[in-house]
Amino acid sequence: LRLDYARTLHTYGAILLQHDTETSSMYSYPEGHETMLRRGIDYLQEARQIFTDCHAPVDHTLIERLFQLLHD
Repeated sequence: LRLDYARTLHTYGAILLQHDTETSSMYSYPEGHETMLRRGIDYLQEARQIFTDCHAPVDHTLIERLFQLLHD
């Protein structure tokens, strides 16, 4: 059940980041772009921690690649 939760966090965090980059000029967010970006990153970090705790190497690798893309 924890892995399912982490995968949901991973997906939602990635969607928030993707949504922020794709639609930043089209919509105004009540929370603001920075808040959505921060929330997406926070979800991804929580998911990464759960993947580490649960010894889920495939999921962990996927999320690490996403973090690498963010830093590039």
